[in-house]
Amino acid sequence: MELINIRLSNGKEKILSYSKIPCIIKDGKTTFVIDDTKTTISNEKLIRENKEQLFILDIRNKKSTYTLKEQKYTVDIEVEKVSYKQDNKNIELIYKILSNEEELTMNIEREK
Repeated sequence: MELINIRLSNGKEKILSYSKIPCIIKDGKTTFVIDDTKTTISNEKLIRENKEQLFILDIRNKKSTYTLKEQKYTVDIEVEKVSYKQDNKNIELIYKILSNEEELTMNIEREK
């Protein structure tokens, strides 16, 4: 298990920041849990899931779905922009979906 630092921002404003989050990095996927929400990110998809909801951002095909589990309701949300970059230490995902006013940026940095 490795440790990562995560920063979420919209535009230039930082929304959330987490340090030293345990994660599993395997087969090109990084998986971690924050506040009972499991997140898996790869160059193909971002998946965020908890007991109530599931959000899938298909990076490759520029599509997203949001599901409310208890209500068994799923909606497709238009992706206006998506960008994914990764090197040995960092991941940067920038995306804007129609339901958000601002684009969101997720920066993930592996601890040394």
